[in-house]
Amino acid sequence: MPHQMQDNRQDPEVWARDLHHDLSVLGAKYMEARRSLDGVTDLGELPQTIMAALVQRVSGALNSIPAFEGNPGIAALHDLQAALLDLHIGRKPALFQPLPSGGSAKDSLGRLLVKKYSILAVVVLSSCGSSEREAREFVARVLSSTGHVGRKGGKITEKTLWEWDAAADDKTKAFVNRHRSKTVSCVEGDLNRAKEWADACLRQPGLMSKI
Repeated sequence: MPHQMQDNRQDPEVWARDLHHDLSVLGAKYMEARRSLDGVTDLGELPQTIMAALVQRVSGALNSIPAFEGNPGIAALHDLQAALLDLHIGRKPALFQPLPSGGSAKDSLGRLLVKKYSILAVVVLSSCGSSEREAREFVARVLSSTGHVGRKGGKITEKTLWEWDAAADDKTKAFVNRHRSKTVSCVEGDLNRAKEWADACLRQPGLMSKI
C-alpha cells in the first residue's frame, strides 16, 4: 500500500526506505515473470501489470514531494502506466505502436544494450591480460548462465561475441571506448578483479531483464 503523503514529508528517510522496499518487491516479481517459461509469476502476474504497478509507485512517491506537485513529467508517467494496463486488457495503446520511420534495426534497444556491455566486458578483460578468445569465452559463459541466447535462440559462444564485435556500429564502439579506460582503471588492471567486474556487470538486473 502506498504510504501517506504526510508521513513521507515528515520523514525523508522513511519515504526512501519504504520506496526502496516496494520497488524491491515489485522488481523481484517483474524479474520472476520475465525469466519464467510462461512469461508470468507463480501467481499469474504479467510483467506489464507489474511494470504498471512500479510506475504507479514511483509517480506516487514523487507526487508526495512538494517540489514535484504539478510536474508534467508525472503526467507522462501516468500515460505510461495507462498504456501498460491497456496491453493487459488487450488494447493497442498508441504510445507503444511502432513509428513509421522506415528503420531497419534488427535488434531491440534492450538487445543492443546487452551487446554493448558484452563487448565492453571482452575489451576490459583483454586490456587486463586475457587473450581475446579467452575473454570472449568467459563472457559467453556468463551470458549463457544467466539465460541469454544467441541468434535464433541458439547458444551464445565465443564466435557469437566475435560476430557482435565485428558488426558493432559507431554508437557501440563509442560506448566501449568511453568506458574502457575508466573500468580498467577501477579494477587496477588486475585480471581477477576484471573478471569479477564483468561477471557482476553482466548479471545486473538491468541486463538480466533484457533476456
